[in-house]
Amino acid sequence: MFRSLFAPPLPPPPPPPPPPQWKYDVFVSFRGKDLRRNFMSHLFSALKQASIRCFRDNAREDIGEEIKSKLLKAIRHARFALIMFSRNYADSKWCMNELVGILECKRRYENHGHLAVPIFFDVKPEDISKLTSGSEFAQGFERLRGNEKDDGQIQKWRDALRETKDLR
Repeated sequence: MFRSLFAPPLPPPPPPPPPPQWKYDVFVSFRGKDLRRNFMSHLFSALKQASIRCFRDNAREDIGEEIKSKLLKAIRHARFALIMFSRNYADSKWCMNELVGILECKRRYENHGHLAVPIFFDVKPEDISKLTSGSEFAQGFERLRGNEKDDGQIQKWRDALRETKDLR
């Protein structure tokens, strides 16, 4: 006890993250091959008509790290993130990395109004959070897992999928 009186004081806790600057109202994470030509075109049109600023990745010339950085920046600068879970969402490395980024932003900026909203398009919520065996969603995740060598990355994806059950 005597020693603790003379111990150096603990450093103050780190300051909370600064509130983000919302460049977009909405970022939508979706699997293009499932939704781009039908549902998403209607959704983006309706959002535009309602004057809702929505990030759209139309620049097909971006590749690799450049697009990854662009997507994560857009996620950080969007107040709402819609996660459009569909049958083939989990077999896309891009979608899974977006999901991880969305959930990281949700945890970091939740007190500043950042919201993540899951939408289940032809899949069940339990297929996502539990990776229900036999579901097309779970089969897609298994395909992705088989192509990924980084066990740490696979665990991040799995944890993110489990975390979606707590989104409201």
